[in-house]
Amino acid sequence: MKMQFGLILSIGLLGCQAAGDDDATDSSGTELSYYQDIKPILDAHCVSCHNESGIGTFPLTTFEEVDVVRSAVANAIETGSMPPWKPTDECNDYLYDPRLDQSLIDTVTEWVDGGAPEGSVEDEGDAMDGPGEGHLSQVDHTLSMQAPYVPQSSPDDYRCFLVDWPFEEDNYVTGYAMNPDNESLVHHIITFIAEPSTVEAFEAADAADEGEGWSCYGGPGGDVNVGDIRWLGSWAPGGQKGDFPEGTGIPMTAGSKLVLQIHLNTEEAETSSALVSMDVSVETEVERPALIQPWTNPQWVFGGSMDIPANTENVTHEWGYAVPDTY
Repeated sequence: MKMQFGLILSIGLLGCQAAGDDDATDSSGTELSYYQDIKPILDAHCVSCHNESGIGTFPLTTFEEVDVVRSAVANAIETGSMPPWKPTDECNDYLYDPRLDQSLIDTVTEWVDGGAPEGSVEDEGDAMDGPGEGHLSQVDHTLSMQAPYVPQSSPDDYRCFLVDWPFEEDNYVTGYAMNPDNESLVHHIITFIAEPSTVEAFEAADAADEGEGWSCYGGPGGDVNVGDIRWLGSWAPGGQKGDFPEGTGIPMTAGSKLVLQIHLNTEEAETSSALVSMDVSVETEVERPALIQPWTNPQWVFGGSMDIPANTENVTHEWGYAVPDTY
C-alpha cells in the first residue's frame, strides 16, 4: 500500500572554542553589567553546553568564569563560531537556530570593550528565551540501560546496549528525549531499531562480549547491515529533543527491541561512568509514518571515498539522496 510519510533530518552539530585570558581593552565607562545584561544572554545561548558537566571546554555559569575568557567569548560570538551552527540561509530555514541577534552580539562586545563590569546580583536581568528546545508533551515510557557503564578503552569507547521495547502491539513513536547522566563523558548517542528479524543477531552480539553490552563502531554491529537499520533517535551535546512534527510517528513493530549506541570520550570527563535513558511518547495511529534520515553519504563515513588531497584548495564532493515516496 502506498503511503505518504514524514521525514525527519538528523544533523549533528558539535563545536568548541578554546579559552583565552585577556584584559579589557577599554576602561571607559558603560552602563552595561554582567548580571543585568550579559548573564541572561549567556544563560540562554551558551550555558547548555558551557557548564561543569557539559561539552563546552570551559564553564560560563558565573561572573568569575566569564571574566577570565571574556574577550574569547566576545570574539566567538562576533565571528559566528559560537554558538555552532553549520546550515546556511541559502535554501531553507530551520527550527532552533541558536545564533544570536545582532543586538545581542553588540551588547556582549560593548560590555567587554567597556571594562566588563560585574554589577550587582540583585539587578540580574530577566531570563531570556534562547533558541528553544523541543518539548516532549507526554512521556509514555522511559527506556534505560540496566546499569552505569565504565569505559573500557580510552580516549574513545563505542558501546551498544540492547533495550527491550515494552509494548505488545504495533504503535508509533511520536517524540523522544535522551537523558545522559554525564554529558562530559557521553559524546553522542544513536538509538537503532532492532526489528524482530534482527533481535537474535543482536542478542548473540551481546552474549559474545563480556560485560554489559558489546563493542560497536559506525553501526550497531550484530552482523546486521547498517544501511538496513532504521533510527529511532539521536543526541549530541546541545542537541534538541521533543515531539516529532504534528501527525507523524516512527513505526514500531511488536517484538522489536532497541539498540543504544553510545560513544564515550574520556578526555574531558569529570566522572568515570555513564547511564543513559530515553523518554518516548507513543500513539496507536498517526496521519503519516515517519523516518529519521541521517543526511550524509555513507561512503564518506565508511568507505573512504571523500578524498581531499594535501595542499589543494576548493575541493568539492557532491551527494544526493532520492527520498522514497512510499513507506
